[in-house]
Amino acid sequence: MNGDKRKFLFVSITGLISDIAWQVAKEGHDVRYCIEDEKERDIADGFVPKVRNWEREVDWADVIVFDDTLGQRMIAPSDKKSSRRRASTSCPTATSTTSTTRSPM
Repeated sequence: MNGDKRKFLFVSITGLISDIAWQVAKEGHDVRYCIEDEKERDIADGFVPKVRNWEREVDWADVIVFDDTLGQRMIAPSDKKSSRRRASTSCPTATSTTSTTRSPM
């Protein structure tokens, strides 16, 4: 770690990002982890601190990580600073193109 301690909030529907949340915690950052599916909430117990309602933790967090945004409600960054926050039920999809070029040897 370079000395910049951050506050990470990990949000998951089914607990897919436990390993990364644990690694970030081991690196010395503050971590909170929310698993929305009640049947999966025991994943990573004892490894990272858990919260039940991630939306209450938004103002606390410096970084928010969603592991699967399909069907997940998210708060837009501009809404974080606003006293009135609205949750979105959809996530815009990004398209990208990849090009590869070979360098001469």
